[in-house]
Amino acid sequence: MFDVTDAAQAGDVIINEIDKGVGDPGFEQEAIELLIVNGPVSLRNWVLREDSEGNEVVFADNEVWDAVPTGTAIVIM
Repeated sequence: MFDVTDAAQAGDVIINEIDKGVGDPGFEQEAIELLIVNGPVSLRNWVLREDSEGNEVVFADNEVWDAVPTGTAIVIM
């Protein structure tokens, strides 16, 4: 399970965790999907953190993530 930290607009983003089972060579295959449902949303400096393993995905403090429009889907493998 991934949690979002510092997410003032978390109600505007649907976060889905996708479990694809065990792949080769025995590692779990997981993905995270973010769907912007009420944009534009700033994802600057968002941190997605996996509870069980401590893995993180950090969105940069970059203008690319400043105004992500409605309908945008982001998939992180």
